Amino acid sequence: MSMKKLVANQLPEAYSTLEAVKSYLSTQETFHSISEVNWRKDFPYAPLVSFQIAWSKEGLYLYYRVEEKHIKAVHTSYNEPVYKDSCVEMFISPLGNEEYYNFEFNCIGNILAGKKLRDEKARFTEQELSFIETLSSLPKGKTIDNQAGGRWDLTIFIPSWLIQKEELKQGELLKANFYKCGDALTPSHYLSWSPINTSKPSFHQPQFFGEVILN
Repeated sequence: MSMKKLVANQLPEAYSTLEAVKSYLSTQETFHSISEVNWRKDFPYAPLVSFQIAWSKEGLYLYYRVEEKHIKAVHTSYNEPVYKDSCVEMFISPLGNEEYYNFEFNCIGNILAGKKLRDEKARFTEQELSFIETLSSLPKGKTIDNQAGGRWDLTIFIPSWLIQKEELKQGELLKANFYKCGDALTPSHYLSWSPINTSKPSFHQPQFFGEVILN
């Protein structure tokens, strides 16, 4: 099983709002596919999911676009189980840091996030989460249960200090994986960017993280 690698380009300084970032990232030619169906026997469904990633000294920018059979979001408060909704995720670990950080977002931009060190887990506080910015193509804060399915996208900014970095720098190497899931969707599914070799669905597997190089 080969580890995935990608290059994340620095965001031009002109793009200072999430709306501008979305416009910039959505028009890039090459997208990264979240298409590894690691547990195909029990969860064969694979929605169409891809993402873009960029960085600045201040943090990471993500743009996900999704097409799926069932779009659902019932969780509207911080640190609720958004993985049960239409959900995209990034787990990331700065190289040489034993901690990794999980950032999980439902399709309306609500957040569950935390960090893990060895066997200890801790959630970010609501105050910390308030510094993460999201921009959804769906109405923010409004629940949705669309069983006809369709398309949606989500743009995200994560400050560098939330992953224990004063600032990000060109040439840095980060370990990460990117996911799409929906535990309570019809059909439920679990996809990853870099493949995972476990018997049951589990995204908390840093040994299978791929590499992100900041260009």
